[in-house]
Amino acid sequence: MMSSSASWTEAAALTRRLRTDFVPDQLLQATDKSILIAGTCAGEPVVAKVLTTGEAFWREKFGREAAAYLAFARCTPRVRVPRLIAADTEAGVLLLERLPGHRLSPDRYPPTALEHQDVCAVVDALGSLACWTPASGAFAQAWDYRHRLDRYLGYGLLQTLTTRP
Repeated sequence: MMSSSASWTEAAALTRRLRTDFVPDQLLQATDKSILIAGTCAGEPVVAKVLTTGEAFWREKFGREAAAYLAFARCTPRVRVPRLIAADTEAGVLLLERLPGHRLSPDRYPPTALEHQDVCAVVDALGSLACWTPASGAFAQAWDYRHRLDRYLGYGLLQTLTTRP
């Protein structure tokens, strides 16, 4: 586990302990919770996610994320998801296949509207994922999503998702 002030080189070194063939080449994002690094393993594009906080809440969420990728490997969903290459939840490291495409936004809550075709693609992917039946017990519900969606609809945040041209 790294401190929140850790550098991306420290995160890359921690990832190399998990996979010695990891070659970092670009810092994608650094927050007070994690660092994302693009690189390669065995010549294939990957992304390393390294947890930089020891807070119990974020360690639990990180563990759930790793469990989700394991569940995807056991029962493939109807949408393309990154393949788990390696994980060490104790050390706080995930190594995932890097999928082609572009990033929708660097922010969780984008300050500007997303492109219409991107929003449609996300909604279509979510619809496909909603029809997928994972293996029994693969996911424990961490949030009350119905309540969250209703709340966001009340704020007017999802209006563009409910109407298509």
